[in-house]
Amino acid sequence: MSSGSGVLLVDKPAGLSSAAVVARIRKRHGIAKIGHGGTLDPFASGLLVLLVGEGTKIARFLLEGEKSYEAEASTLFETDTEDHTGQRLSPADSRPLSGASLRGTLPQFVGRIRQVPPRYSALKKDGLPYYERARRGEEATPDERDAVVRSLELLHAADGSFRFRVSCGGGTYVRSLARDWARAAGGTAHLTALKRLSSSQFRLEEALSLESLLEIRPLPLIPIPEALAHLPRIVCSGELAGKIRLGHPKAREEIARGWSHPPGFALAMETGDPVAVVSLHHGTAEIERVFGSASP
Repeated sequence: MSSGSGVLLVDKPAGLSSAAVVARIRKRHGIAKIGHGGTLDPFASGLLVLLVGEGTKIARFLLEGEKSYEAEASTLFETDTEDHTGQRLSPADSRPLSGASLRGTLPQFVGRIRQVPPRYSALKKDGLPYYERARRGEEATPDERDAVVRSLELLHAADGSFRFRVSCGGGTYVRSLARDWARAAGGTAHLTALKRLSSSQFRLEEALSLESLLEIRPLPLIPIPEALAHLPRIVCSGELAGKIRLGHPKAREEIARGWSHPPGFALAMETGDPVAVVSLHHGTAEIERVFGSASP
């Protein structure tokens, strides 16, 4: 597996899209395979997880975990994007929001909740993102869906705004959370700032600024085994590693016979080199993602 593979943590500045961050690092460092996991809206800042080389294969095993954010919302009106970049909507018949009214309604937004994602979101309908439909003038709205909020803390509320910190499961829209929380408290809101503090095991404090990463060589990549430290390990012989990489039909049988962990995902390793992410469900082993060999 290439030494230029792994996870890169960026402290994204507000004003750039996640795709623009990827493009700048790709061009500066001449990287062929690079992508981001867990999009940050252009107006948002904070932790952006980039996946480089073979690291692009591990997104689904990294990014479904908990995320945390700090956000600020204006209570003057709502917007069509649910943040300050959108068009102002006619305000509902609302009253000024106090800290007491927000604290009083806070508990109903902790745990498993239901929310309607923003019309301006990357969710797709019939292959077309909702934000594209909104820009075309369509009135399409994403379906209501479940979201999980682990914790929600009101940090400050005064002068037509409030600030809060939230830890939530993947797929939770903080813009929609602020909208619904304000409505429940009898008012309106749109986000004016959003900063991602963590994503799965990664923390903003570990990230470097985009400008720094454009100058650093080599890039400070987190190796795949370290990025997947939360997965149990399966030790492979050289023979089994070869079978896995070649897609040999007996590889899955050998993995299942040697499995000693609870059902789920695991990282198959050969002398410190990641071979594949594998899984076991209902007694059947599957090879989920295979990594190239470190040997020349």
